Amino acid sequence: MDVKWIDYEVQPLVSMALPEGYEEIHPLKKIPALVDDQITLADSSVICEYLDECYPDPQLGLVDLLERATDRWLEEFQTPN
Repeated sequence: MDVKWIDYEVQPLVSMALPEGYEEIHPLKKIPALVDDQITLADSSVICEYLDECYPDPQLGLVDLLERATDRWLEEFQTPN
C-alpha cells in the first residue's frame, strides 16, 4: 500500500534463509529492516517512526504526545525479549 507515495524496493526474505551478509543490516537477523540512503534501521516501530518523521504527510502514527508515549510503553511491555 503506497500511503506516503515514497519510492521503494521490496526484497522478499524468508527468515530461515536470510541472504549472506544480512547481519550487517540487522545484527540480530530479524525482519523487517529498512535501508535508506543515509541510514539502516531495524524494527517495524522504529522504521514507521522514521518514515513519519522524514515524510510527515500524511501522518500515519499517533499525533498526541501522551498517546505516543502510551503506545511506546505498550509495545515494550508486550514485546517478548
